[in-house]
Amino acid sequence: MKALTESWKTLKLMRSLKEYKQNSKESESEARKHLLESFADKNGVQFKIAQYFDLGNSIDGLALRDYAMIPMDEVVGILTKEWGSEVLAEFDINWEFVKSASMGQVHLARLNKQDKDVIIKVLYPEIRETIVNQIRGLELASFIPSALMSRKYKLQMDDYLEKLKQILEKECDLRNEVKAKELLQESMKDCPWVNIPEVLEEYCSSNILVQEFDSGLEFEAFLEQASSDEQKAMGESFIKIFLHQIFKTGFLQGDTNKGNFLFRSSPSGPEITLIDYGNYFQLSMEFRKNLFSLMQSLIDGREIDPFAYFSGMGFEEEKLRHFHKSLPLLVQKLFAPFVSQIPFDLKRWKLSRDVDLILGEHKWWFRSSGGVEFFQLMKSIKGLFGMLQRLDVNFNWRHIFLSYTQALKSELFLEHAPLSANYTFTSLAKSIIIQVKEKGSDKVNLSLPAAALMNLKDLMDPELIGDLQKRGVDVDSVIRNAISEGGYPGVLFTLEDGEKNIEISLR
Repeated sequence: MKALTESWKTLKLMRSLKEYKQNSKESESEARKHLLESFADKNGVQFKIAQYFDLGNSIDGLALRDYAMIPMDEVVGILTKEWGSEVLAEFDINWEFVKSASMGQVHLARLNKQDKDVIIKVLYPEIRETIVNQIRGLELASFIPSALMSRKYKLQMDDYLEKLKQILEKECDLRNEVKAKELLQESMKDCPWVNIPEVLEEYCSSNILVQEFDSGLEFEAFLEQASSDEQKAMGESFIKIFLHQIFKTGFLQGDTNKGNFLFRSSPSGPEITLIDYGNYFQLSMEFRKNLFSLMQSLIDGREIDPFAYFSGMGFEEEKLRHFHKSLPLLVQKLFAPFVSQIPFDLKRWKLSRDVDLILGEHKWWFRSSGGVEFFQLMKSIKGLFGMLQRLDVNFNWRHIFLSYTQALKSELFLEHAPLSANYTFTSLAKSIIIQVKEKGSDKVNLSLPAAALMNLKDLMDPELIGDLQKRGVDVDSVIRNAISEGGYPGVLFTLEDGEKNIEISLR
């Protein structure tokens, strides 16, 4: 019965997420209210569903504090049961300082005998039982859409549900955070600008985590105080943390939200504190090599077919073949910030739109073919991008990537033989050519970079668009077809009407 109840909650949550994403700004507050109410039952897996399955960052900025607080006497009861009254007396807890997390809440305290401020994280009571029932509910809720999609795309939720189970089981035992902190401490020793607060293991248990308090600023407070130069330096340091974790160690944060980091400026440079260790994951060396080599080859303009690299990252080859021709253009868009030779404006990046245009209905083949590692990483990077969009500066991602990973190239770079010589980065069109001739003379002869294909209609002369529409040419369809065909050289369309000739081509 509990599983059925949780299944209904999950379906309700999915609808709330959809409504929140689609609502206009005028009705956004009402949608936010409904969404918050979906999380009112001490968060648990419902909040995690939003984090892991909502790729639109719909929950960014939602305040859960008023919906999931453990009362003070209940917290005291948990601490007394775990520690005993004598150990509890060693702490002066500041009950005014309380923050909600997806699986528990945190309090600020003074540990008198060590003369230091600490953070006490307390797991929600009965959270393990709640998680078990919610996972069962999620399995039931996902059965219908999974069954419908599986017929055509063989999309299986099992791998993702299993991964979600593993993540939640890990987060339901705070001793795993202690282990992750030790691994993180070792893996980040080459990054002196990164702080990792001490965990006081003698006070930790499966339900309680105690770590040293760090006086760094939360993200929004840092933004209010920092100059543009300080924001730029901090952003570059943040990017380097991720490059280090992805390519050097493979051990990185899977829950990249602003609440898991603290920031401070100092005379020696920016410092970033990592304060939550419950959702770190490990990328395999094979995955890292293929990812690095794919990105490096894209930047270098090498004549490679991305197929084997995606296979090396865990994608199913049978499903990859359905959209093989689209892979070079897809890679260009997935890693657009790293391709640009100038600072890249993340606010103007329309990745979801571009992926939809490139893959069309094949996006389900893409989602169902990929391994868990890839989508975990994409979620983590998406969180990074979301935070950096808030900074008042653009970054030269290409330069940062090349300079920071140069020393790793000999260890990580590999090259696969191409499966097809026709589907390589160098096979893609380089330019869009728009030609209009009237009475044998050039009226328009315009060359644009092929990267402008996604926004071609916005760049075309409105008079030319109107002229084409009068002649029965659907410009939107022409552009969509060119993108779905992979962006290779060829004539998009040609139109002869009396003495007027119009041609748009990719070359």
